[in-house]
Parts: sequence; structure tokens; C-alpha cells
Amino acid sequence: LENLAVLEDVDAAGPMGDDEQFDLDELADAALRNGGYMSRQILGDVVERCTGAAPVQVAEVAGTEGTVTLPAATVDVTEACQVLADWDGLYDVESSGAALFREFLGQFPEDTIWAEPFDPERPLETPAGLVAAPTDGGTDPVLQALARATQMLGAAGIDLSAPLGDVQVDGRGSKLPVPGGSNAEGATNIVSWSQGLNDGARAEGAPARPGTVNKATGLTSEGWWINNGTSFLMVVEFTDDGPQARTILTYGETADRDDPRFTSQVERFAAKDWKIAAFRPDQVKAEATGEAYEVSGPRG
Repeated sequence: LENLAVLEDVDAAGPMGDDEQFDLDELADAALRNGGYMSRQILGDVVERCTGAAPVQVAEVAGTEGTVTLPAATVDVTEACQVLADWDGLYDVESSGAALFREFLGQFPEDTIWAEPFDPERPLETPAGLVAAPTDGGTDPVLQALARATQMLGAAGIDLSAPLGDVQVDGRGSKLPVPGGSNAEGATNIVSWSQGLNDGARAEGAPARPGTVNKATGLTSEGWWINNGTSFLMVVEFTDDGPQARTILTYGETADRDDPRFTSQVERFAAKDWKIAAFRPDQVKAEATGEAYEVSGPRG
């Protein structure tokens, strides 16, 4: 739905510009916009609910497999609320607030965060709205979730305002910052972790992933490790002079950890630094590395 929102945004300040058409640069910017459907839909409502809220009392939550035990406590959500108020709703490496919002969302089982559930008759408009506060004086689930998220990041040793790139890193070993969000966040750039990709011959020498703090979000004692998700990106514009294209192959083509190419594309991914795809002879020549050899032999 976030991708649809980007494509439908025809505002003059939107990704298409005032002509309501994508050129190559605009398409590249949109592909790495790093927005999130959930932040687009409910972030403002969450901030409104938590602004001026009293400290929240939470009961102990016993950890199950892949989680930690959260102690009973009275949690002041003032700082967390301000972090979300200052966040732009994006999942760029410099975004402060993305980590907190992820853990906030992770406190809601299934689709209980929504005021209006998904309606198959209205697939583009639902689910919608933030779950209402109780009218009987009970605990507000939004404030409860924000308090739990505060505890969860504390258990992982992560500051509430930590930039995403400090805590979401290349889990193949380089620990370089990685942008993007998860399916649960409705991100345009989806990144994740798959244990199988760090196993086997291709991943020889890959470090062991740290212990899990929150299984629901993949949070570890060192933040989020990434080795999967957005892997090959390409934007293309067809012109009178032929196709113009840019690419990023996020995790590269080499398993050699001593080769600079092992991490070069991860760095470009984080910096939104697209590589020009070579189509014309002059482009191929400009991109060439090494030496050229002319090979000939008898014709059979």
C-alpha cells in the first residue's frame, strides 16, 4: 500500500514533481524513498495520544523463546513521544525514531492496532485508523505499547533516538548501516534477516548472529542484522538515445570478504548512490576495469 501511495502522490511536492510523471531521477528517488505505510497512516495519531500522557504502569511480561522478560515498572513515555514527534516517518539510515516505532508496532498482535479492520470490499482504504482509547478508564493500548517499546529498546541497550543506521546493519559481517523497514511497517524498501543466508559455503566466515531480544521484530542485543530483502534495484527510462538505467546490487556478487566489492554496493545502497548501467559502447568503455585482450584463432 505504501508503494501505491507513492505512485498516487501527484502533489507538486511529491515524487513525480509538478508534471505528474516520473523521470529517471524522480523514479530513483521514489524507489529509495524509504517510506512506511504504518507511519504514514498512524504516526500523527500516536503522537497526539502520547503527548502529555502520564507515566504508564506495566506488568511483568515473562519472556518466551526468543524474547526477554520485561519487568513490572512505571514507564515515563515523555521522551519516547518526543522522539516520534520529531521523526519524519522514513527508514533512512539517519532516521531517528524508526527503531522505536518498529518496537511500538511489535507490541500489537496481528491487526489489533487498527480502529477499522481490513475489508476485502475496500482493499485500498482498509485497515485504517488507530485503535481507540478505552472509555472505561482502562489502560490505553497505545500508551501501553509505547511503554513496552521503551522497555524493549532499553533491554537491548539501544537509545530511544538512535539513528536507524546505527542499529540496523549488514549482518554478513561488515556491520555497515542498512536503510529500509519490514513488512509489518509497510516499507517501500523491505529488508530482513534469513539465517540460511549466513550458513553454507557462500557465507563462510560469517559471524554468528547475536542473541534475540524480541522475536516478533527480530531485535537482537546488537540491534537488527540484515542480510535479505531488497537485493537488486533497477530504474529505467527509455529515451530517443536508448535506455538509461541505474542499478544497485545490494549484497554484491562476491563471497570474498577481503574483496572491496563485498561491501561496496551496501555502502551505495545506504547512500542512495545508484550505479549507471552501461548500455552504449562509450559507457561500457568508461566502466571497464583491467586489461583488454584480443583473441583469435583458426576458423573451422
